[in-house]
Parts: sequence; structure tokens; C-alpha cells
Amino acid sequence: METLQISTPVTLETLPKHFAQLASEVTAIKAMLEAKATPPAVEQATWFNIQQLCEYIPDQPARQTVYAWVQHGLIPVHKGGKKLRFLKSEIDDYLKKSKRLSKLEANEVVNNYLTSKSN
Repeated sequence: METLQISTPVTLETLPKHFAQLASEVTAIKAMLEAKATPPAVEQATWFNIQQLCEYIPDQPARQTVYAWVQHGLIPVHKGGKKLRFLKSEIDDYLKKSKRLSKLEANEVVNNYLTSKSN
């Protein structure tokens, strides 16, 4: 790639030549950037069996605990025959939603509720 070197001042007569060279360099730079850009990796669905789920959950619950959660419908599960399967993305959502509010957050929720009811 030839680099743009301006040894003489740009005039109206030389402007088209300089502009064409600049445009070709921008096109070359764009092509190099596109070649280096890698498409984002597509995350494939990750499935857990019950043992893998027990190891994945931070508290590492016992299998019997997970069976109780499934029986009471507390955790997202997919059944295939007699086998239980758990989708990682659904488990992540479940873990995020089960966050307990701190006292400060709970007080804020209560105050917002009371303020909205008094209006």
C-alpha cells in the first residue's frame, strides 16, 4: 500500500489526485479492519444433568435438594423420559432472580410503594 505523501501544497489542480489516493487508502484500511474483525462467537446451548447442575450452582446443593426443587416447581427443568435436564441460561436467570433485597433496597421499595399510593 502506497502511503500518501504530500511534498507540494495541495492546489485545485492536484486535489483530485490527492483525493483519489486518500480514498484508496481509506478503502485499504477498511478492508484490513474487516479482515481482522471476527464475528462474535455464537453461544451454543449448554445442558446440565443433575450432577453437573449440583456442581454448577454456587452452594453445590445435594441431589435430593434439587429433586425437591423440581418437585415443587422452583427451578426450570426439562424432562426427557426419566432424565432431568437443565439449560444453563435458564439456571443463570433463575439464580439472578432469586436474589434477596438488602434492607436498604427493601426500604426503598416500600417507600416508593407508599409514595405512589399516597398520590
